[in-house]
Amino acid sequence: MIYEYPWKKPLSKIDVNIPPSSSYERVLTGEFELEWPYLIVQHEGGALVQVREFYSIYNAVTKKKVDILMDWNTSSDFTIEQGVLVVNNSSITPGPGGPLPAPGNLVYGRYDITTGKPIYEKRVVFHNNESFWRTKYDRQQLLLMDSDTSTMTQVDQKGNVLSSIEMEKVWTYSGFLGFYQQNFILTNRSKDGIILERIPVKTGINDSENIE
Repeated sequence: MIYEYPWKKPLSKIDVNIPPSSSYERVLTGEFELEWPYLIVQHEGGALVQVREFYSIYNAVTKKKVDILMDWNTSSDFTIEQGVLVVNNSSITPGPGGPLPAPGNLVYGRYDITTGKPIYEKRVVFHNNESFWRTKYDRQQLLLMDSDTSTMTQVDQKGNVLSSIEMEKVWTYSGFLGFYQQNFILTNRSKDGIILERIPVKTGINDSENIE
């Protein structure tokens, strides 16, 4: 239910629960965010040993709903930017079935919340069945950690590469916190706990260069 001050009567009631279907044996409801009149809800559908996340956008006034599907066997995070749903995806390790063939796996997408239609999607082809990747959307930029090429890459909203570095044993890092003062801030596990590491970026990359 959606309320506004003085919180006595709901503005709208929306049932966001999704029952099992021929597509999913179970559906879990995750994070949600309200950008009036749109309620964006993250779901995870499961079938056998596979999972698929998807986003439902509910219009609290018209009661209409649109769904935005992610790739199977990936995990995602999202935020809302001025009427745009921004989603970044990471692989699940080990991922059943491996990476997708061309055009590849979705790592980043921007969607109009009024229609659910994509404004921009970035897909990357990962060539190794053991490949995994992690992403983080930070300060309107995408950070991509790719074990396939042993690289860390910083990408702008339009898919242009801003910086990139090659890293040995990139898969040993547990994740990253963000990008700060020309450094990737990564997390690494040790016997003493979590360690933060600063990794300087490679500069001088042409702004028109894109991830393939």
